[in-house]
Amino acid sequence: MLKSHTTTSKISLQGTKTEAVEQENLSITSKLQAVLWGALVLVCLPVINCLRQLDSSQDVVWVGLLVVLATGITIVSLSRELPAQNSIFASILIAAIAIIIQVVVAHGGPSLGQYFNPLQPDDKLFHKLVWAAPLLWVVVLLNARGVARLILQSARRTKNYGIWVLVVTVLLVMFWQLGFEPLVNKFKANHYGTSKNIHEGWYGNSWFNFVKLAVIVSATLLLVTPSLINKSPKETRLSVQPLFIWLLLSSLVIISAWVHQLLGVLLLTFGQATFSTIFALHGNGLGKGHAKEIIYPQLPKE
Repeated sequence: MLKSHTTTSKISLQGTKTEAVEQENLSITSKLQAVLWGALVLVCLPVINCLRQLDSSQDVVWVGLLVVLATGITIVSLSRELPAQNSIFASILIAAIAIIIQVVVAHGGPSLGQYFNPLQPDDKLFHKLVWAAPLLWVVVLLNARGVARLILQSARRTKNYGIWVLVVTVLLVMFWQLGFEPLVNKFKANHYGTSKNIHEGWYGNSWFNFVKLAVIVSATLLLVTPSLINKSPKETRLSVQPLFIWLLLSSLVIISAWVHQLLGVLLLTFGQATFSTIFALHGNGLGKGHAKEIIYPQLPKE
């Protein structure tokens, strides 16, 4: 009896120590997130100025710094739900895929990866921002997936939840890219004096390119998802931080579209950001009780 009581006490003590370590780690990540967010806010102003001009290479370093800070916030936020090694591995894998496609494109291969590399391989800016392109893809994919999980949180226990997360993530990335790519073309036109026919496809971009992008995103997510599955028995509430990063990315596109009078891009990105926010907040708890009442109505009492 005494031995059993001692064993129970040891297990309880170990559990208490584990919880204390977890709380300490959460405290550290919270402080780190606060520092990164503070730096990100400070960087936003020069980045907006850079996007406003789109014809100067002097301030592109701020864009790279913003991408680095956003990547740090994304990884730290993900580490609050998953083991740190999982979030780091997922980020490295996404960046590695982006780099491979960059290399293929740079050596004259099929133009499957033009979205990973908005700058041409032979220009002066390539050496300044090529390293940031894979990090941008980490930020876009992981935060789009985070927003998709928020939207579908009430369906987490359904049979096809994983498939729906994949589909919604791809759609979010596609809508964001539909806003981002015209800005890339605008930058190239201002910087190189060349332009595409705005009446071709979507602001000079072939629709088939977006189909190829959807295939790349889907394949990347299929490879990365196993490392992003939380195997802990504890069911934690999802963080809304991916939504904040997603809104930041969308806001930068909206501001640039407004300045450069790209009305279609502005309306599309604004609509995407608005609907993403509404459905993400609803899925994260707002109106959750109403959803349950609709799915599981109360039978009238006799």
